[in-house]
Amino acid sequence: MACFYFYNQPKKVSKIYKIGILSHARVLDMSLKGFKDGLKSFGYSENQNIKYYYDGATNDISKLPNALQKLLDKNVDMILSLGTPASIQAQKGTKINKIPVLFAPASNPIASGLVKSISSPGENVTGVTFGLQEVKRLEWLLKFLPHVKKIYYPYNSKDTSPAATLKRLQKYLKGSDIEIIIADVASEEQIKKSLKNLPQDIDVVYVSTDALVASYLQYYLSVFNKLKIPISVPHRIGVEQGAFMSYGFSLYELGFQSARIAKEILEGMNPGDIPVEYSEFKLSINIDNMKELGIKIPETILKQAIIVGKDVY
Repeated sequence: MACFYFYNQPKKVSKIYKIGILSHARVLDMSLKGFKDGLKSFGYSENQNIKYYYDGATNDISKLPNALQKLLDKNVDMILSLGTPASIQAQKGTKINKIPVLFAPASNPIASGLVKSISSPGENVTGVTFGLQEVKRLEWLLKFLPHVKKIYYPYNSKDTSPAATLKRLQKYLKGSDIEIIIADVASEEQIKKSLKNLPQDIDVVYVSTDALVASYLQYYLSVFNKLKIPISVPHRIGVEQGAFMSYGFSLYELGFQSARIAKEILEGMNPGDIPVEYSEFKLSINIDNMKELGIKIPETILKQAIIVGKDVY
C-alpha cells in the first residue's frame, strides 16, 4: 500500500499519550522519524500530547526483554516495535496486559506468529509489513550482474526475517550454479571479525532484511567498495548511504504510513481489528556506485528506478 502525505486538518488532542519504542537496530530509527512526523500531521506532537520513551536501539536481540520491561514500567499506552525481533518480544511481553503493539516494520508477520491474518490480525498486534520482495530484488540483481556465481550473505540466524529470506533465495537458486555463502553474525564485533576473514571470489554482497547488519552497512561499504564488489540492500536508505541497489521500501515512508494506524489505536480501535498494511516497493540505484563499479544498466531500466548519488543533484 502506498504512503500518502495529504491528510485532513489535524484534530486537537488534549490527553498526553505515552508511546514506548522497542528496537534492536539503529538503522530503524528512520522509521521512527517518519512515525513521529506522521503523528504530528494528525495533531499528536511530541512533548505536547505525546511522550516518547526510547533509550535507543539495543544493538543486541538478547537485550530486548530488559528494554521492553523498562517501557512497561512506564505504563505506556502503546509500543512501537521496530523490526521483527522487537515485535516478537513486544508481543510476548504484552500477552497478559494487552497493551497495543504496532510494528513498523516486521517481515512476514503471519509466519513469525505476530498476527493470525493480514486482514484480521487478532489480539493486540498490527502494523506495516513488506511483501516477499527479496526474491524480486535478487532477480533484479542477477539481471544487472549475470556473471554472479557467489553471493555473500551476512545475517543473524536468530532473526527470523533474514533466516526466512535465506530459505526463499536458496529455493529460487536451486538447480543453478550460483552459491550463497553465509556469514552468521549477531553483533558488531562479529561483523568486524567476519570482514577480516572473507571467503574468496565473492561476486556480490546481499544484505537481507536483517536490521542489525543494515545498521553497520558502512563497515561493508568500506571493505567491498575497495574490492569493487557490489552491495545490494533491503532499504532505500542503504542506497543513499552508498550501496549499489535495492528493491525495497523507504523506512521513513513506512514509519509515516504506520502513524495513521497509531492514530486509530489511540482513538480507541482494537489493533486486532485493524488490517496489516503493506509498504510500497521501488527499485533504487546509486548511480555513482554504479559508475565506480563499471556496471552498465539500460536507460530504460534507469528511468523506472529511483536514482540517488551526487550526479543526480
